[in-house]
Amino acid sequence: MTAIPQEIVEALKPYQNGWVARAPFSMEFAPKDGRLLRLLVNYEGPNARHALEDELEDWTIGHNNLCNTGEDRWEFAGWCWSHDHFTQGAGEVVGWLPYEASLVSYVSKGADEVIEQCAVAAEMQDRTGYEWVRDSLWDNILKRAGAAVRALKGAST
Repeated sequence: MTAIPQEIVEALKPYQNGWVARAPFSMEFAPKDGRLLRLLVNYEGPNARHALEDELEDWTIGHNNLCNTGEDRWEFAGWCWSHDHFTQGAGEVVGWLPYEASLVSYVSKGADEVIEQCAVAAEMQDRTGYEWVRDSLWDNILKRAGAAVRALKGAST
């Protein structure tokens, strides 16, 4: 799989705690490991069918499982308008965004270093004005804060 550019990882960080609509990412960097994604699909052309909305280009959810199956194929949700049920859509996938549930694991691929920096910062709170005693209540609170932050490493992958 192609390495995810740092600019995409950075662009995703503000959205870790909730979905915010934004412009789609290039298909060049789309994950093909089976994870659920938001997909922008172009429904123009003779083989396109089952759009969720009455639009030529619209969002749906889907995945590409190339890493696990060896088959480079996008599968995504569509709507059968004649029978009113969900079905597999057909069209050209032209953009993507992480699906909210997979966003944290997507961003966390390079986040362990950032988490470690946060843990160190939590442990090294400004000690000025405190009578610093090793293993005191304040010392233990800061150690626990750092440990709690470190527990996040790899938790969402």
